[in-house]
Amino acid sequence: MTTFVKAEEQNYSLYNYVNRLNQETDALEENNKRLNNDIKDYEHNVHQSQSKRDESIEGFKKSI
Repeated sequence: MTTFVKAEEQNYSLYNYVNRLNQETDALEENNKRLNNDIKDYEHNVHQSQSKRDESIEGFKKSI
């Protein structure tokens, strides 16, 4: 009987541990998605800035 109770306690502890790990994994995956979206937004903004800069340079060249 004592062996069974100890095994049940250990199983419950492991169950809780796995649940915590799953919650942490979910949180990290959400954070990674957010960071990937931030990176895409940043890259898009950089591309737009480069395009505007190139257009400005071309405008200056044409006016000279």
